[in-house]
Amino acid sequence: MGVFYGGDGSLLACQCLGAICIFSWTCFHIGGAFMIMKKLGILRVPTEEETLGLDLSHHGGSAYPMNNSIPMINQISVEGAVPTFITVKSASKRDVEY
Repeated sequence: MGVFYGGDGSLLACQCLGAICIFSWTCFHIGGAFMIMKKLGILRVPTEEETLGLDLSHHGGSAYPMNNSIPMINQISVEGAVPTFITVKSASKRDVEY
């Protein structure tokens, strides 16, 4: 019987111990996998690819529109919702060309 139904809490303690064991086992094995990837040099991408953007270097295209417009749904009418575009200013101080 559980602690909330008049038990002594041994079932709750067993469940907490099980959760701690699973958490520890996962951290140990994932930590080992990441250490191996770091030693092999496959954990990070090269600096040039990171600067260019992974969507361009790995997928061959940009994830964002190139004309600084974001598609927005017209919120006036739900039935006749038509995608419209708004222009946003870049938050960065430098322009990046792809």
